[in-house]
Amino acid sequence: MSGKTTSWSSVLLVLTVGICLWSAFGVFAEAPPASEPGGAPQIVTALLGAPPEALSDLEKIAGPIGRDRSNWDEAMGPFARARADGVLAGLRVQLAIDFYHQDPQKVENPQLASYDLHFREGRRACLPLLESLAGPPQDLSDSGVRVLRFKDFYFREAGTADGFTLSWFQEEPDFAVPRRTAEETRRLVAGLATVLRDGISRQAIEKHLGKLAPDPERGDELLKGPDWELRVEPGEKQDVEIVFFTRRPLPGAPLVAALRLKEPGVLLSCAHQCSRTVVDLAVPGRAQAHGYEVRIELSRGADLVEVHRPLRSGSVFLARDYPVESIEISRPR
Repeated sequence: MSGKTTSWSSVLLVLTVGICLWSAFGVFAEAPPASEPGGAPQIVTALLGAPPEALSDLEKIAGPIGRDRSNWDEAMGPFARARADGVLAGLRVQLAIDFYHQDPQKVENPQLASYDLHFREGRRACLPLLESLAGPPQDLSDSGVRVLRFKDFYFREAGTADGFTLSWFQEEPDFAVPRRTAEETRRLVAGLATVLRDGISRQAIEKHLGKLAPDPERGDELLKGPDWELRVEPGEKQDVEIVFFTRRPLPGAPLVAALRLKEPGVLLSCAHQCSRTVVDLAVPGRAQAHGYEVRIELSRGADLVEVHRPLRSGSVFLARDYPVESIEISRPR
């Protein structure tokens, strides 16, 4: 009998030790909450392996979100979720819905504009994991808060000991866009003004702004700066179509002066979105230079003074300043 007792005790001891070892390596680790398909490293790996573009893609990785399309605010977004347990303390989602052309309450699986995932834990494990998946981070600051950029993902430490927030943006956020120096701004404004004043051509752009490079994806030519880009599309004969856009407005008074408008003004028109277009109040139609139409758009921060003058296409203003956001140049159609 004693031999059998010893044998069973040995078996039980081996099983106990085995279970402890397997638990330590995660084989019998506690299953994650049903709301999340895995722990922080699994979620981060899935996000970087196939970044979600639609809401359903995010739910497969971060768990059910439960967007209520019967509620306009939730249908349109943004909306947030808090979670009582699990590795995610909560999340926030911004949807990429154009409510001028889409009915948010009918869009079943909207595209994502951005999202923030707030992790309770996993910072120490996920920071080296992010670097192994995306390479060394870019060190940024958002309103004084340190942010590490891993490709299109942005990592911030959270208040908890091992917590963190991981964010994704469809479009690069402003804090991640490099800033122009004062000298770069001066050269850019001077170059654009010279092209508008002295002649609009591909050659003038390369002479005063820089070398254009072919963009195979778009089929046009591109010139880029820290926070701006200029595209040139060839037209008939020697004609060109030019589009300039900047993330941070340019001081545009020299650009408006280069157009030699008789009575500079701003036309504010709001159809789908509000546009603030520089016009010549003395001449009907769009501003022109060298036989091209020139559409200069100002940012929402433009300091405008309304002029009580009837105009069917919008309201007329005078501008105290000209923060330029975009320029379009094309032959009249």
